[in-house]
Amino acid sequence: MDPAVLFGAALPSQARRKLDQLSRQVEERLSLVLAGEIDDPHVAALTLLGVEPEPGSGNLVVVLALPVGAGGDEAQVVMRRLDALRAYLRAEIAGAIHRKRTPNLVFRLVPSPLARDEEVEP
Repeated sequence: MDPAVLFGAALPSQARRKLDQLSRQVEERLSLVLAGEIDDPHVAALTLLGVEPEPGSGNLVVVLALPVGAGGDEAQVVMRRLDALRAYLRAEIAGAIHRKRTPNLVFRLVPSPLARDEEVEP
């Protein structure tokens, strides 16, 4: 079976480059906004790891690391706060990029990379 049937055709190089450029622009703006413009300790404690395009859609996946030691309850609180901030964050992105449409944001929380490194080292 042809993989293009299952996963869609590969993007042309120019389209891929534009998508990567958009992801970098969004990542730069979100890093500034999350670092100093949001007065919420739960959100301020997050670390922005990256922004990736979601395959086959107009969404961008924002990958954020929870603080060291954060549990499932903290993740639920953070997701609710991020959902409440979604419109504000999209407005900030719209001002920073020059596109006809502002992408939708999908948030993905992961454990802190430091927590994983600490578990591995003796």
